[in-house]
Amino acid sequence: GWIGVIAASEGSVTLHADAGRALARIAKSTTPTTLRVVIAQGTANDIDAVTSWFRTARPLADVQAFTRPAGRRWPEKITTQGELGTGAGPLVIDTLTVPYDNPYRALMFLSGVDFLPNGEIAVCTAHGDVWLVRGADAQLKELTWKRFATGLYQPLGLKVVDGKIHVIERGQLTRLHDLNHDGEADFYQNVNNDWHTGNGEHSFDTCLETDPQGNWYFFKTGDTDTPTGGCLMRVSADGAKAEVFATGFRHPIGLGMSPTGVLSGADQEGNWMPATRIDLYRQGGFYGDMRAHHRATPPTIYDGPLCWLPREIDNSAGGQVWIPAGQWGPLGGQMLHLSYGRCKLLLVFRQQVEGIVQGGAYDLGLFFLSGVMRGRFRDADGCLYVAGLRGWQTAARRDGCLQRVRYTGKPLACPIGLQVHANGFRVHFTDKLDPASVGEVKSWQIEQWNYRWTADYGSRRWSVTRPEQQGQDPIEVHSVTLADDAKSVFVRTATEVRPVMQYQLRYQAKTATGQPVVGVLFGTIHQPAPAVP
Repeated sequence: GWIGVIAASEGSVTLHADAGRALARIAKSTTPTTLRVVIAQGTANDIDAVTSWFRTARPLADVQAFTRPAGRRWPEKITTQGELGTGAGPLVIDTLTVPYDNPYRALMFLSGVDFLPNGEIAVCTAHGDVWLVRGADAQLKELTWKRFATGLYQPLGLKVVDGKIHVIERGQLTRLHDLNHDGEADFYQNVNNDWHTGNGEHSFDTCLETDPQGNWYFFKTGDTDTPTGGCLMRVSADGAKAEVFATGFRHPIGLGMSPTGVLSGADQEGNWMPATRIDLYRQGGFYGDMRAHHRATPPTIYDGPLCWLPREIDNSAGGQVWIPAGQWGPLGGQMLHLSYGRCKLLLVFRQQVEGIVQGGAYDLGLFFLSGVMRGRFRDADGCLYVAGLRGWQTAARRDGCLQRVRYTGKPLACPIGLQVHANGFRVHFTDKLDPASVGEVKSWQIEQWNYRWTADYGSRRWSVTRPEQQGQDPIEVHSVTLADDAKSVFVRTATEVRPVMQYQLRYQAKTATGQPVVGVLFGTIHQPAPAVP
């Protein structure tokens, strides 16, 4: 067989045979040259005859026509009416109603969300679509949904950069271009696909975040037999280079990036994951799954998490998002965690002791329609917009959701900070507390336990004082004191506080105005701070 090349103009291309190959020489030109490549069976002696026949019988097509944007393919205007949240609390959930019933019979399992410069909301779905949503005003009376792209391969993360929508597909980071500005993508550009993928269980590419330098981050889950399986990947801002940033991941579906470049994420309870864990990542770190350590010498321990989370608070983790400074009252600047499994929103606490970071989490008491994985704050209204789906095990009630959390300005009456000391726990609250209610020792209860890091699916709870026995150990509370500002409580323990994988601190008090303050904090201790006098 051989290959023939037909040129649009005589003399612009010359052909000759060379050791069984057909070589084409393209003449230098200041104008574009259109070529047709013909594959045919024959010998070198047949090239001229076949080429001449194709040139006369099959005129060259207008190649430029193939690169011009097509007309609209999805002209239908799909509208829904949103629903404003009710209640007298400080945080309420508004629902941007998803068009589950649509003309394309598209499945609406939402897997990413971000905002375009013109105010539109962009969302992607796990089954391959990107939609644009208009009308997200204060009342949500009319929301317009417009299909922007389809045919994508399991996009499980979306990020708008320089006004362009980007999605992470299974095996590719893709930039979507609307060349004729008609609200539909005309060109899907491959930014980078230099990593491995396969057909293994949960072999997805999940999340999509960028750091202040513009580098891209996402997880490659599953396929641990490949060099990039079970890894956190980084792609350079220009798309030229893909590299492994960290290893040892099971099936994470949530990332987060702070304004200053702190990269966070969470992995799910399962094999080599004793419980759900929230992490702050470092380059070169190993985060637990021995099937994906990718090291010449197997590690003997993992990088410690920011905190572990027991199943009752989060059985399957989503991503993280940081509240902008100055937003949401006293919560401004804090870190939030989305629970895919429990459809919840958690406030995350961080403490650094001698360079070691540890923390805890608190359930803010919200319940979403689906398993929320992605969250982003919108500058236009200061609300947190979340997207989620119902896929793996979750408490979700709908296939997917697009909702927003709105701060009403009402008193929060919740913890806002947590520090662990060698002789107790200091908890900071948003509101002043009633001294009489705080001082009741029986209203503050602490328990602790450890997990076992093994290839088993998850871990039972194991006693700290009796490591071979299952169970939780109580920590006796000696006294509870309220600071002069009436917002900070120190829970002094009767025994020394030591490192532990998991503790829970239950409390019951009242604000200075008599409002109940009841809750539970879950945390991890790597290194207690010095004792409080």
